[in-house]
Amino acid sequence: TNYSPSPRIIAVGEKNGQVSTVALTGDTSLSWNARRIRTLDTFDSAILSISFGFIEAGIIIVNGTKDGKLRASLLHLKLGELQISRHIFEVERTGAIRALRFNHDSSLLIVGGYDKTVLIIDTMLWRVVRELYMDGTVQTIEYDPFNRYLLLGCRSKIMTVVDTSTLHPIKRFNTDGWVTVSYLK
Repeated sequence: TNYSPSPRIIAVGEKNGQVSTVALTGDTSLSWNARRIRTLDTFDSAILSISFGFIEAGIIIVNGTKDGKLRASLLHLKLGELQISRHIFEVERTGAIRALRFNHDSSLLIVGGYDKTVLIIDTMLWRVVRELYMDGTVQTIEYDPFNRYLLLGCRSKIMTVVDTSTLHPIKRFNTDGWVTVSYLK
């Protein structure tokens, strides 16, 4: 599940491969909003990760699946609902895609998953600009509040800190359990 801050849209990935959205309005009635849920996209396997980004052309939604498919789509708003204008990027990975995160200006997309790699994708060119190899399944990706560092959490009980100016790892922390990271902003 992820949300687009403006317009306020929630996207939900489901086990059946559907990505559904609901536009939230001033009316907070759950039953009224539930009637506005619509299918945005469909995949062949479960949706494990979703992220929204914003570029000059509009809103992007990126979805990652259990079978390793990554798809980025350009969206447009029509009558208060998001619709896909076109698919702008697709790639197949060898393992499930567990984590997706755009940087602060959506110029980079970070992708992590079961194949123990992190892809750094330039969203102006839609090309992989760097691939990092981790010690375990990448399950969480987070930027610090100033976008200087990228934190990568793995099931191998390791958190890796990446310098965003060089896109190189600079520090690793061993932990007692799976790593999930978040910043208080």
